[in-house]
Amino acid sequence: MDLIINRAFICVLLLSIGGFIASSIYLLSEKLIFRITSARFMVFINTVVLLSFVIPFYFPVSISDGSEYCFTHYDLVILEGADLCSNFAAYWRSTFPFTDCIDHIWFVGVLLFFITKAILYVYTISRIKGKSFQIESDIWLEIFKNIRKEQPKKDVLLVGSNDTQSPFTVGIRQKYIVIPAIMINTLDAEEIDFILRHEYCHALRNDVARKVIILVFSCLNWFNPLYFLLKENLSAWIEIACDEAVTENFDERQRKKYASLIIKSLELENTAHRSHFYCVYYSETSIKNYKRRILEVLRGKKNVAAYGKVVAISLAVISLVCSNIIAKEADIPVNMFFSNQAVIFDANDFEIVSLPAEE
Repeated sequence: MDLIINRAFICVLLLSIGGFIASSIYLLSEKLIFRITSARFMVFINTVVLLSFVIPFYFPVSISDGSEYCFTHYDLVILEGADLCSNFAAYWRSTFPFTDCIDHIWFVGVLLFFITKAILYVYTISRIKGKSFQIESDIWLEIFKNIRKEQPKKDVLLVGSNDTQSPFTVGIRQKYIVIPAIMINTLDAEEIDFILRHEYCHALRNDVARKVIILVFSCLNWFNPLYFLLKENLSAWIEIACDEAVTENFDERQRKKYASLIIKSLELENTAHRSHFYCVYYSETSIKNYKRRILEVLRGKKNVAAYGKVVAISLAVISLVCSNIIAKEADIPVNMFFSNQAVIFDANDFEIVSLPAEE
């Protein structure tokens, strides 16, 4: 079991190195990619970059060249004094005694993170089932019925709640569009249509399932702030993508009203003080993301270049290839620092000779 935990920890460290490369390329080119594609495509690219932190594409190479077998079945010899990397690894291991147990600390963090999020998600669903109420307003029900006729999806329910201040969508198999009670009697028909179309778009695209998967993978990367930065960035793009879909054919008046509704939602949220601990949902809390959404709505529909997706996909493939090449190259140094099967010897006690070439 100790060996499995140690190998998994080293794999995550290597993926963190690769993910750093992929995310750096993505973040530096994010504005350019969005300029030639769409917000929905940005969701796809951001998801791919996040997966570079959890899917070891380099691993088949480690299997085929035998390096993973060697790391698993043999001791890794660190010759102190042989080179800079070996010296630093030897210094690290002698100076920081916690190195041998850091993989177990990581594993405990994985378990705690997973258990906490699982409990919170179960609480969210049970709370919605037990405490939410059916919306009886004819206008809400009529508009929701019309939206469902346009794009039928049976597993979506519309409910109200006193526990939230922002509308959100939750659930994987059975999806719930949850409307805060404070909103039910404060919006006109057009605003209700805007909100329901936005949340129904989340349900159609299975955005909650995507977020749950990314959240589960967060357990492996609970120590990595870059992963969580990209996760929050993904949530922002998902919101913008739904705004983009809803406002695609809007005129200027409708866009302004939609942007005003985003501001009104923020004002309603700030007037209420009831706290809630829902886990997986879509209701923005960042002022920066609210501003970002408003600007994109007001900017209107843009002409997407035909070659945009090809360029973006090519860039994503290049970043994944580069990140996994670097992760593979970091294989030995990372094992020197964190493998439980590493042993240190003084290079002066050994004479390194080369074997004669076979004739």
